[in-house]
Amino acid sequence: SMEREFDELAQDALICPLDHFKGKLIGQMKKIKPLLLDQRYVVSGVGNWVADESLYQSAIHPDQNFLTDDEVDRLYSALQSILKVSIECIAQGEDFPSHWIFHCRWSKGKGQMKDSKG
Repeated sequence: SMEREFDELAQDALICPLDHFKGKLIGQMKKIKPLLLDQRYVVSGVGNWVADESLYQSAIHPDQNFLTDDEVDRLYSALQSILKVSIECIAQGEDFPSHWIFHCRWSKGKGQMKDSKG
């Protein structure tokens, strides 16, 4: 059932405590980006561009397969900030911050698509 599928999701990324996040990532020997995208493992609600932006802002390569405690702290902080800022920008009808790689991702070879509104 759909209810059971929702029950299988990990905690929402916006409300996930740091200790849970660390517990899922410290000591892992898998690539970090697929772990972030797995809606059932670490957190739910993280899509491709949020994962890319979070990894970029925390200076972690998407293929890195072992994170230090400091790297997990940076990643968690970046993820929380990106989620909160992006929600606020969308609510206010504003573009995402100009320094985000989001703008590069979506404008590269895709015509006029250069902001959060497409």
